[in-house]
Amino acid sequence: MKRLVVIGGGFAGLTVVRALETTFQVTLIDSKPFFEFTPGILRTLVEPQHMGRIQKLYTSFFRGTFVQGKVTRISSSTVFIGSQKIPFDYCVIASGSAYKAPIKEENAVLASRAHHLHAFHERLVDAQSVVVAGGGLAGVELAGEIVTHFPEKKVTLIHPHARLLSTHRVATSNYAEHFLRARGISFLFNERLTNVQGKEVRVSSGTMLPADLVCFCTGIFPLTDFVPDSWKTKRGYITTNAFLQVPKFPHIFVAGDANSIAEEKTAQHAECQARVVIYNLRALEARKPLRSYRHKASPTLISLGKYDGILEYRKLVIKGWLPALLKWLVERKEMWKLR
Repeated sequence: MKRLVVIGGGFAGLTVVRALETTFQVTLIDSKPFFEFTPGILRTLVEPQHMGRIQKLYTSFFRGTFVQGKVTRISSSTVFIGSQKIPFDYCVIASGSAYKAPIKEENAVLASRAHHLHAFHERLVDAQSVVVAGGGLAGVELAGEIVTHFPEKKVTLIHPHARLLSTHRVATSNYAEHFLRARGISFLFNERLTNVQGKEVRVSSGTMLPADLVCFCTGIFPLTDFVPDSWKTKRGYITTNAFLQVPKFPHIFVAGDANSIAEEKTAQHAECQARVVIYNLRALEARKPLRSYRHKASPTLISLGKYDGILEYRKLVIKGWLPALLKWLVERKEMWKLR
């Protein structure tokens, strides 16, 4: 069987390995030993026990070879983890993305991985004032978790645009703002967090705010530092063609957050791209025409704490308990599939 190396075991990478682990000699590489259901990560800041519900060891369900480590370099035929070399016939880069804190401070947390948030739970319990930087999906959901679990805390959300969830429909933005404002959250729109000084933060207008804890939910960047610069855009995303291949290297594919496809980086889109990669890998082996990736609108589920949320799909916006229930069901279904 041909050797397939998949870098990253998130939604895109996992979709690929689960589909091809019996037809290719698959090696999965990830820096952590478990799959993590990323849409459920933010709840771990307020409910640390939730981490156990959204993680599953790769070795408990994956039948191929799993290698835990950080990829340091990739060539046209080999993946390097330090001095370790893993040769391949095909490779899928699904390394994902993360939030990057512009300021390193002891009271700052990145909304990227469950262990980051878990480590700050006790600080959140003790904090009186919390600042959330970023009013996109992660910032809104994290703010919703905090105010519904700890209604006594003073929470301020700083957002560089004029409305929350600025890439979504106005009805979605308005409902999220109304929900959060009704629970005491303060907003600073058209502002950016520029500095953290002890237990205070400064925004772009010069205003200073108290902050026992700062949560960064903005400044997402692709995890592609191991990829040659000639493969990447100026922002670090890996350039792909319509078939999700790296130009000049048709046996290397990129799926999910790491590629340059201009669409919102969500789990649904990552899985859709992964399915195209799966088809094209099989097509290459069978010497058949490849399929191009075409963006399709997919539903977005936004949680506002445990019992409220928003479902947005095209022009449809549904608000209230039903989206929250649907998001819980999706989480349970995805984790159940890995039993």
